[in-house]
Amino acid sequence: MKRQIAKFRILLGIFFAPWLYIAIWTLPLLEHSAFHKWVVINTFFSYAAFLSLAGLSHLVLAKIKTEKLWAYCLVMFSIALTVDLVLSILALGGYESNYYSQTQVVENGSITFAGYILQLKEALTHGFISAGVMAIFWVLAIFKSSASIKNA
Repeated sequence: MKRQIAKFRILLGIFFAPWLYIAIWTLPLLEHSAFHKWVVINTFFSYAAFLSLAGLSHLVLAKIKTEKLWAYCLVMFSIALTVDLVLSILALGGYESNYYSQTQVVENGSITFAGYILQLKEALTHGFISAGVMAIFWVLAIFKSSASIKNA
């Protein structure tokens, strides 16, 4: 019976945790004419991002054998930060010139210092959001209240 409850809680965490991504990615588009389409797109990508990052995090957490909230959040933050930085810098490598967020990110085929700072800032933001998503997962799937420990 405890195993079934544990599996149910994990499925509950997998289902509800990515909704933080969905909310954060979709709220800026609230007034957009294609809002409903963006909700569907963001939902798909939020689950893909969560399952990918959580899968990598699970590999690390299984090695260190801990169920503490801070470990779950720190591992997810680190993995999300690293993956975001690597993918964004690799994606910028093919441009001759690129501007976004009012910053010249690529100039003459090279990423600018401001571009690296912008990528780091965005990766840190993604890392913190991902840590929040993992905290929601931890509460739903892993957390054991002190009352349930005493009655075990």
